[in-house]
Amino acid sequence: MYESPSTSLGRHVLASARGRARPTWLSGMWDADGGFVLTISKAKDMRLGYRVKIMAKIELTTEYKRGVDLTLSTSSYYPILRTIADYFKVRTVRDVQRLRNGTYYYSFVVETSSYLSHNIVVAYLNKYPLFTTRYLNYLRWLEVHNIMLRGEHLTLSGLNRCWEIKSDFNTNLSPKHITWYHLNNFYI
Repeated sequence: MYESPSTSLGRHVLASARGRARPTWLSGMWDADGGFVLTISKAKDMRLGYRVKIMAKIELTTEYKRGVDLTLSTSSYYPILRTIADYFKVRTVRDVQRLRNGTYYYSFVVETSSYLSHNIVVAYLNKYPLFTTRYLNYLRWLEVHNIMLRGEHLTLSGLNRCWEIKSDFNTNLSPKHITWYHLNNFYI
């Protein structure tokens, strides 16, 4: 069993932020550098022929060089992401290398993949919500999470609902579904 976001995160993660941050800082980081993944892939071992998979993730470049005090540019974000991974019960912080336009970019990634880690994400983000359009994607991700918890993704109607959600998710999010009503609950 996991601790509540306010106790565990306050003691565990925020201790690494020198005690100055509020527990909401992680949702702010998620708004900037996090996201949600919904994958539906062919799978011969599944009765309906498809596997539904969700992940929540935070990805930070290993170091920022532009517009940052150079004395900070050699510090790594790994310890912060390792602490976040521990909080969300994720075993590994992946070290990712990407080549774009002839330049290599390096980052650290924390990705949830288990029901336990997803439940911790849900508990945290329900207490400290997101405020960008990532919140709208979170609601869609959460719906699929709940579909999977009930085992409905293994039924034709549940799988079809997952496909519907995927068609209006992340970069496919329809402008007609982008509302800002959730900001009515903004906390200060």
